[in-house]
Amino acid sequence: MLAEFLKFSRIQNLHFSQTEGGSGIANDKKKLTVNQRELKKFLLEKINQPDNILEIEKVNRYMQFVELIAKLKQDIKKQGVTIVVENGSQSYIKTHPAIAEISKLNTSMLAIERTWNFKVDYIEDINDDDLIWF
Repeated sequence: MLAEFLKFSRIQNLHFSQTEGGSGIANDKKKLTVNQRELKKFLLEKINQPDNILEIEKVNRYMQFVELIAKLKQDIKKQGVTIVVENGSQSYIKTHPAIAEISKLNTSMLAIERTWNFKVDYIEDINDDDLIWF
C-alpha cells in the first residue's frame, strides 16, 4: 500500500502542506496537497512492529525532510526559480540554491523509503486476468 501511495504521489506531483486540519489530501490551485500530519499517521500505521524505534526514527527523519522541502518550496515561490547575485560591481542570475537542496533531500527520502520495513497488504483472489503478461 505504501508503494502505491508513493507511486501515486510521484505520478500526481503531490506536494506536502504544513496545514494542520483537513482530510489529508486537498486541492490547492490544481495541486494535490498532502497534510503532513496525515502522512506521518499513514507511515506510522505501516510499521510492522509498533515498538521498533529504528522504523519510528526513519519515519521522523522522513517527515523532517518533508517539512524542509515544503519550506524550500515556499522560498522558491517567494523569490522565484532564479536569483540575482551581486558580487561587487558584477551582477548575474543563477538558479535558486533551494532547487539543488530539494534534489538532495529527495535522494535522501528515496534512500529511507528503500529501507522501510512496513506491513504489506496482500491482495486476495488474484486471477490470471488481473496479471500483465509479457
